[in-house]
Amino acid sequence: MSRRGENIRKRKDGRWEGRIITGYHDDGKAIYKSVYGKTYMETKEKMQQMQNNQEPDKAGNRVTFEAAAEEWISYKQCSLAESSIFKYKLLMEKHIYPEIGGMFIHEITSAVTADLLEKKASVKKLSNSTLQGILYIIQAVCGFSATQRNMPEVKITVKIPHKPTQEAFVLSEEEQKLLEACLLSGMDQSKLGILICLYTGLRLGEICAMKWENISLEKASIRVNKSLQRLYTGMEEQKSILILSDPKSVCSMRSIPIYSVLHDVIKKFQSENACIKDHYILSGQRDKPMEPRAYEYHFQKYLKQSGIPHYKFHSLRHTFATNCIHAGVDVKSLSEILGHSSVSITLQKYVHSSFEMKQEQLEKLCSIRGQNSGQRMEIPDI
Repeated sequence: MSRRGENIRKRKDGRWEGRIITGYHDDGKAIYKSVYGKTYMETKEKMQQMQNNQEPDKAGNRVTFEAAAEEWISYKQCSLAESSIFKYKLLMEKHIYPEIGGMFIHEITSAVTADLLEKKASVKKLSNSTLQGILYIIQAVCGFSATQRNMPEVKITVKIPHKPTQEAFVLSEEEQKLLEACLLSGMDQSKLGILICLYTGLRLGEICAMKWENISLEKASIRVNKSLQRLYTGMEEQKSILILSDPKSVCSMRSIPIYSVLHDVIKKFQSENACIKDHYILSGQRDKPMEPRAYEYHFQKYLKQSGIPHYKFHSLRHTFATNCIHAGVDVKSLSEILGHSSVSITLQKYVHSSFEMKQEQLEKLCSIRGQNSGQRMEIPDI
């Protein structure tokens, strides 16, 4: 297996092999040469020495962006999640190659990149996150070419215009009560899954990938270690593929405490139903999980039955986070429960104060001023 992020691997015969680009074919594809060593460090030093002895390809006139990008994505294959590979390939084939794929690496500048992003933002109306993905790929490919092809570095410095964050929708207290009443009435595994998300902030893909073995009533915890998502390939013969993989980040691999109310509901459900450890909670099957899109339909059905207007499934996560903050849960603990890599993500994306919460906080100011002055402010007659 290759060392993470490096073109060095240990062979079956015990030797280490490193591959380095020594030239290019007429179509711009790289020509590789292998060096060998008894240890990883010896191989790395040989690669560095060979690279230092090469003349820089200052012109880069035979290296197209598409050729360089294909090398980059192949190079990253062992260090990126399968879902990330799919997303990057889709962005390259759908949005990048048609615009700059045929251009040579040395022609890719900040101005060219800015024009591409502006076109995608204004004409295609792509989201900020998609634009960020496109920019990352262009920067990564140019940086990769500079190091692997020993070419002059092409620095892409482009800032994507900031868009105001869209208001996140949170279920009101009354709506939560209506939804809970619907879920507790005629409880089945599908309704239980919605209740778990409302009480733990699980993502849609995480609850769809969850099996009964992930829930421990003895430890009162839920272990999150997989996520299910349908990714679009952009290919006509197979437009999308269902992928069961590790969660989106290392921090998303986590254990979530189950508090008493949810614990009692799960315990009662397990006592009344056959809950096999290696079966998926939602589908009740061993090898076939419920699709995220299908479960979204279930959620909309329960909202309709409860007389609640349309909400996206992710609103359950927003609602959970907001409830935690309102109840006084510290942000650091909440961030870990949600599986975020930093507290700032929790604050920016998932914590939303209601008008009543803001009003309550301002009333504290009045209380403090009254304590300091010994009396409340008197309002004169007008």
